[in-house]
Amino acid sequence: MSWLKRNQQWGWMLFILVIVLNGYHFLLEYRFSRSKRELENTLNSLKEKNAMLEHAQRVAIVGELGSSLAHEINQPLAAIRNYSQGGLLRIKKGKGAQELVPIFEKIEQQVIRADSIIQRLRALINKRTIAKSNCDIKDIISDTLLLLDYDFKKKEIQIIQDNEQETYSYWGDAVGLQQVLLNVLNNAADACLQREEQEGTLAHKIWIETTMSEQNIKIVIRDNGIGLVDNNQPLSKAFVTTKENGLGLGLAICRDVIEDHNGTFLLQSAQPQGCQVTVTLPITGHNSAH
Repeated sequence: MSWLKRNQQWGWMLFILVIVLNGYHFLLEYRFSRSKRELENTLNSLKEKNAMLEHAQRVAIVGELGSSLAHEINQPLAAIRNYSQGGLLRIKKGKGAQELVPIFEKIEQQVIRADSIIQRLRALINKRTIAKSNCDIKDIISDTLLLLDYDFKKKEIQIIQDNEQETYSYWGDAVGLQQVLLNVLNNAADACLQREEQEGTLAHKIWIETTMSEQNIKIVIRDNGIGLVDNNQPLSKAFVTTKENGLGLGLAICRDVIEDHNGTFLLQSAQPQGCQVTVTLPITGHNSAH
């Protein structure tokens, strides 16, 4: 106190300094809080735009598979028509109801088949929030190959798959993972056709290998197509030039989907020719529990 009485000017300066420092502290707190809110809003906006891009890309895939999907749906419809005509003929001939039971059962099977195709399409193109659940990787691969079956047969592309009867239970986003597989397989098919344009007739082949360990599930998709021009090119630029009307975002979206599962998406050249995509999905507590 005696020092303050002798040095009042220094006391006042010290008091003002404390007030200024506290004011500066509150200003920093305010700016930090405002920046945090802005970052959160920007992150939410980016997530929303990313979801819209994923949806747009899925719709684009469905458009590319138009002829294949039409064929898949027409098959059960044609079978239903044939069974119905057969049933009508039996009724006109005065056949008993018991003889019509097998026909109605076959019609029901074809209706279930058509419904499953439509449900797969709805799941693929509907806008949605990411929903993870217990799924089987092999079932996802099988459903994806069914969507591509007609198109690949028309392009004479052979699929070679290992361990087809195995089950690989996984906790993840089934629709997102199917979108990844559709992108990769379509790119592989395009690469095979592009190599044929340059080198002439050759057998188009795509290999799918799936393995599971205690740590992860690994899906390796390899083709004998044109391959990568540059192993070091950014993922977003790979295969962009092979599609005239493509969004150029397919593989970048694939990477985002896999990273959302805490996995890795690796694109590299295959030997002796072609490209290889390796998707690694880590086994989590959910996977272990299921």
